[in-house]
Formats: sequence, structure tokens, C-alpha cells
Amino acid sequence: MVVDRVKKIFLESNQISELIAHHPDDSSTVEVTGLVGSARAFAVASVFEKLDKNILCLLPTQSEALDFYQDLIILCDEKAVQFYPAHDRQVWSEVGPLSADVGKKMRVLRALFESTEKIFVSSPQALVEKVANPQKALESKISLAAGLAINVAGLIEKLVSFGYVREDRVDRPGEMSVRGGIIDVFLFEFENTFLTNFA
Repeated sequence: MVVDRVKKIFLESNQISELIAHHPDDSSTVEVTGLVGSARAFAVASVFEKLDKNILCLLPTQSEALDFYQDLIILCDEKAVQFYPAHDRQVWSEVGPLSADVGKKMRVLRALFESTEKIFVSSPQALVEKVANPQKALESKISLAAGLAINVAGLIEKLVSFGYVREDRVDRPGEMSVRGGIIDVFLFEFENTFLTNFA
């Protein structure tokens, strides 16, 4: 495949080989310059393939970061690449950020705590936006399992405290519906609803 041949060329280049051989410790950063277009994505994908570390790729604008992310998911396993978006709307505006954007950010923050290495792609705009403390978000997660005794009223109260809105029908992230012993929740970070029956 052409992509694999190009990645091999990058891996065998003196500059990439030197970068891999002398990669910095966890507290250091490396700035790579002079690469244009998709060459940047090929270089990052090649380095990522050889190193056992998370990589943060910070691009000047949101659109450049998105383009770079789209190049990377062609070159790497899509699960290994995470895009941390900026909100389309200001958090403090009347309408607030889109629920889908909040969900994307939550997925990436959760991925930071996973043991597998990832490439994180973002822009300065996205990084300066205030988000919930990831550690506190992990500590306040709700775990459900078959046969587990759950206080349904407490679960509903906790979902509301997390920002979920009760609706008759669940259509968008951040909504939940309660019908008897059935709770239907559209989680911020997923694309489908979860239906839980407590009857």
C-alpha cells in the first residue's frame, strides 16, 4: 500500500530516526518545523509507531487541527488518535456550548486516563477553554451492572446535577427520559442512547 511505503520512507529518514533515538523524557517537549501538508501527519504517525508515549500535536487554529486529525486517522488506527475540539459557542453565552462538543471533550479527557498511548490533536483555543476537572469527573462517574441495587431517585438526581435535562423523548446528548422504571439517557460522550430498565 502506498501509505505504508511513505511511512517507511519517513521512518528510515535520518531526521525521524534521530528523533526516535533521542526522544525526550516525559517532561520535555520537541518542536518539529519545516514539514508542510501531509508530511507532518506522516512524521507524527511514524514516530508514534515506534515510541510508547502519548503525543500532543498542537496546531495554530481549530481548522488546521481538524485537517491534521483527519490526515492522522488515515495513517493510524482511528482509536489511537483523539481530537480535542474548541467549542463553537462560548460557554458563558446564553445558549452555551453544543452538547456534542461537550461530549467530544469528555471522550478525550477520559482517554487521557487510559493506559494505551494516543495521539492528541488540538488547538490553543481548545486548550484554554475551561472544562471540568477530569479527575473529579472520573470520581463522580456512575457505574451500573445487572443485579446491582440502585436508588433510582438518587440516580435521576445525580444525572440532573451532571447537567442532564428531563424530556419526554430523548433526541440529543444531555437529555434523559424517565418512564416508570425505565431511564433513557443520551450521554454527552456517546452517539446513541442508553436504555436502563429498573423494573
